[in-house]
Amino acid sequence: MNALDYADFAARTLDVPLTGLNKDGSGPRVFATRTRTGQPFVRAERGKEKFGERMTGRELCTLLPDAHGLVVGDTFIEAGVAAEWRDRASADIAADREAAARRHGTVPATYEPTFDPVADQPKELSTLLYTLAKEGVEFGGVIRFVAGEHQVAGDLPEELVDVAVAARSHFHAPAAGAPVSMHLSPGNGSGDYKLNFDHEPAFDPPRPASDWVAELQAHPRTEPFIPDWWLLRLKEAGAL
Repeated sequence: MNALDYADFAARTLDVPLTGLNKDGSGPRVFATRTRTGQPFVRAERGKEKFGERMTGRELCTLLPDAHGLVVGDTFIEAGVAAEWRDRASADIAADREAAARRHGTVPATYEPTFDPVADQPKELSTLLYTLAKEGVEFGGVIRFVAGEHQVAGDLPEELVDVAVAARSHFHAPAAGAPVSMHLSPGNGSGDYKLNFDHEPAFDPPRPASDWVAELQAHPRTEPFIPDWWLLRLKEAGAL
């Protein structure tokens, strides 16, 4: 009997190692595998930042090659069971995307984005990052103030929190929503920041499902821009 059932595995957020990537982390999606009794098993891990591609368990199920099982840690899911999970995951995702499209709409065929993250940079954010360059501030997933050798040294400066929160609304794109997290790195010039629109932030503790319902109300997204992990949070909150 498998130690994991489908419902538990499908709802997890996993890091899936890939092989053949270049130094920039791009390349074809080729899953790393383990072999047991001559059978290949696609590997997946939990809580391994930058370990590979991050996806939900049910997304991984839909991408499994034929005759491949799954292995999470030391738990093996045989190929026959994995094939059943693949069919079930495909049906579940299709149903949830249809429900999301009914509730949140979809992108029109003539849609053209008007948002330009380079041209539309908020000056307040760039200026503040430059001002704080000597203090070593990072903002991403978990809010933190970093000093020395990346040691947590205290809270993020309030003025940066205020500007970053305002920047989220500034970066809101029609149909695509606002960034769910930001990584801010002060430096020479205007500083640097990266926007995350689709990966689940590593909040600690995790945000309740109701927060993701509220985020869609504050910064609406259409169905194509709601990632699978977010669909699962909406289901958890009874909002799908």
